[in-house]
Formats: sequence, C-alpha cells, structure tokens
Amino acid sequence: MTAIELSQNEFSSAIQKACRSIGTDPALATDIANACLFLEASGLPSLSHLLPLLDTPTKATTPDYLHSQNGYFARRVDLLQNGGSAMDHLSLATLTVQHCDSFPLLAALLVSGSAAQGRFVRALWPGQGWLLLSSPLLGQKAPTIGGPITFRFVPPEEQVGLMQIAPPDRALVDMVLWAALHIHAQKTYVPANDQTRLNDAGAGLTDND
Repeated sequence: MTAIELSQNEFSSAIQKACRSIGTDPALATDIANACLFLEASGLPSLSHLLPLLDTPTKATTPDYLHSQNGYFARRVDLLQNGGSAMDHLSLATLTVQHCDSFPLLAALLVSGSAAQGRFVRALWPGQGWLLLSSPLLGQKAPTIGGPITFRFVPPEEQVGLMQIAPPDRALVDMVLWAALHIHAQKTYVPANDQTRLNDAGAGLTDND
C-alpha cells in the first residue's frame, strides 16, 4: 500500500465534501468525518467502508423506529442518509439496529458522537454479552457479524477507568482510496469560469471586485 499523510483538517474536509456530493445533510457529513477519524485513531480503515456507500448511494428515507420497554428498534439505517437519527434515538434509549449498510461506520458514528458528550457506548452482538466498543471489537466483530446489534450508553458508575480515543492529528491514507474519495469531493466544486465568478464563486474578475 502506498500511503499519503494528511492533516486532520484535509482528511475531514474531503470526507465532508464527498458526503455532500450525494446529498448527505451537512451536519451528518461532519459527523461521518468524525466517525472516520475515530476509526483511523483506532488503527482501522475508514475509507474502505465509506467509499462503497458513496459509489452506490441510497435514496433519502426516514427509518421507522419502533418503541418498546427495551428502547428503540430500527429495521434499517442507511448511514449517509439518516445516520443522524440513530444517534438521536440512542440518546433517548437503548437502540437496536437490524440492518445497516455499514455497521463499522455506524458503530464509529455512535462512539464518536457519544465521546463529544463525554459518554461511552456498549454494543450487544448476537451471542455476545454487552461489550465496550473499542478498536479490537470494531475490527474483529463489526465487519463479519450482521445485525441485529443493540447499542446503549455506559452508565456513569461503569465509566471508572475508561478513556476516550482522541482523533489523530494526522492520518496515513491509501493513495488509491484517497484518489477515489476526491472524485466524489470534486463533484461539489463549481466550474472555474467568468459566470461562476460573477456569482461569487472564487476570486473576482478585477482587483476591485
């Protein structure tokens, strides 16, 4: 693998633009970028999970969340279209997701979003007990085991000794994946011509503009 070293800002900005190129809400695009940074901080790939979602985008839908005494249940979460709603429902109660187009990114989205609130997340896979979401778990379980997966916040009394994973200042990214991401990001750019400049894109036509 030929890798390129990127700053956190370069990496995050390109992901946000790529997500917005398929109609992802800007706030969710920022959250997805943070989730990718979490995966990189965990020593796990992020773009290999994100690019298939960009290549085959789904239509924007609103998942049906069924409420019960055990929390919320969603049959399907399409990450780049309605991933933000998953975080909203986790903040209200335990959340079970039967199917997601990328469970690794969904887990990272919930973990990074929870970290911003100073909270931790546990997950329950079929046949497993409640496990703290960490890099070994994301690396070994999420790509190979499908849903349903249940998420819940770690109670304050169980947080003693737990540490948040900090986003890296820089990330090493496969150049092939980085080039593929830029193809999507460039779709958000406007053409460089006189008309677009007159519409306030880029620099003015004269020094007085």
